[in-house]
Amino acid sequence: MPIFESRGLVPGFQLGSLSDCAGVDWPSARTPARSWHGRTWSMHEPRSIAVVTGSRADYGLLLPVIEAIDRSPGLRMHLVATGSHYHSRTPTIREIRDRWSDLVEAPGSINSSDSMRAHADSFFGIGIDLLDAFDRCDPGIVVVLGDRAEMLAAATAATLSGRQVAHIHGGDRAEGIADESLRSAVSRLAHIHLAASEQSAERLERTGEDPRRIHIVGSPAIDGLLAVPPMSDSDHAELGKPRIAFLMHPTGRDPVIESSEATGILEACRSVGQTVALAPNTDPGRSGIMDGIESAGFRPIEHMDRRRFLGLLRKVDLLVGNSSCGLIEAAAIGLRVLNLGPRQSGRERGSNVVSLEHWSDRDLAEAMSGAIEAGRCMDPHPWGDGRSGTRIAGILEGVDLEVPGYAKLNTY
Repeated sequence: MPIFESRGLVPGFQLGSLSDCAGVDWPSARTPARSWHGRTWSMHEPRSIAVVTGSRADYGLLLPVIEAIDRSPGLRMHLVATGSHYHSRTPTIREIRDRWSDLVEAPGSINSSDSMRAHADSFFGIGIDLLDAFDRCDPGIVVVLGDRAEMLAAATAATLSGRQVAHIHGGDRAEGIADESLRSAVSRLAHIHLAASEQSAERLERTGEDPRRIHIVGSPAIDGLLAVPPMSDSDHAELGKPRIAFLMHPTGRDPVIESSEATGILEACRSVGQTVALAPNTDPGRSGIMDGIESAGFRPIEHMDRRRFLGLLRKVDLLVGNSSCGLIEAAAIGLRVLNLGPRQSGRERGSNVVSLEHWSDRDLAEAMSGAIEAGRCMDPHPWGDGRSGTRIAGILEGVDLEVPGYAKLNTY
């Protein structure tokens, strides 16, 4: 199947041929009113869409989708913030409040511990707050992305309150801590699948999802990416003129193990070139990686806004760690990546990535030196053409919510 074909709209209709989804005669536009699971929507009114963001990472990826929905005349966008945006170490909620005055907030119960139990506790508090948030903004469709626990809480709250769920990046594979399980659970709840690649769409169909629900849209992570200039020389100099960026997220192990591994990797980075260390996400084990960064003599950067972060990736020669941005965003800009450990196991990747499951100090140094010497890699990647946000907005505006409908049935 060609990339960007929509399996859930008109047979043979290819979204990839569109430069703008406005004005398209979508199938549902011929019916003036629709209802689903006791809810009613009129084609004469904008369709209400809630986009849920639960972390600094997914907010950056969702921005092209949020902006496309916000400027669509047939949609009314409600941004719902929850989860780690309210974490005291990385309070990205301030950045979001500054931009979106009508933000719907659902902070949940914030727990400063990075234990597995603390994250489980937060999950249930977030779910209750999201139910209240959905009552306030009353969306017909709730948009979620990826595999974090906040997204499962949002998908559960939306489904059980009679709303349809649109899931971006469903069907991907990535081991993480519980990433694979969480992503699959969200996909089973979702009514509209917005797959980032052909492989992901095919995987969803093999799990029994109705092909009419599946749309290949590409990844919003690369929308507008090439328009972002490299970090300025002055800003780069303030960071020490790094050639290597280090971004390692926890994988749920004992913090002592996480710390020791991070220290060893950073010492190997230092032996190859000037390095900047970015703070990990708030998953269990974060404290270990932060200790490891400091033990190696680095001062971690807690937060960069999306544009500055992308500018850094366009400036450095190598990204080292286990972040998904090494497999998606880095592929689109040709940045070489040394992907370490099992966190991204199973995920599609381009030829810009070298992966090591196990390594010695010598392995690390040789792999890093070889990647830097090889230079940029602009080979093809599976993540689309950078117009995912517009496609998603068009699908959300035109998709028929009665066919196949709210109730789901496995296809086999």
